[in-house]
Amino acid sequence: MKLLITMISVVTLTASSALTQPYAPQRLERPTISPDGGIHISAARATAIRECSARAAQYLEYESGNMESYQYRVCMNEHGQVE
Repeated sequence: MKLLITMISVVTLTASSALTQPYAPQRLERPTISPDGGIHISAARATAIRECSARAAQYLEYESGNMESYQYRVCMNEHGQVE
């Protein structure tokens, strides 16, 4: 019985470590705030905001619930931007 429990635990530990993926945080581009309080964004971020807002505008909140915000978030993530 002890051998069976030991075998199961070894297989479980081996399988769980083989299935895990190494953590690799995604570097998202964020707006910067200058000392005078101005917010600066890159041209890539401005383009992403325009494209994602247009994509999200297709879904009206009163018709599709939260789909508008979900589409915006997914789009910004695809562009490598923070929401």
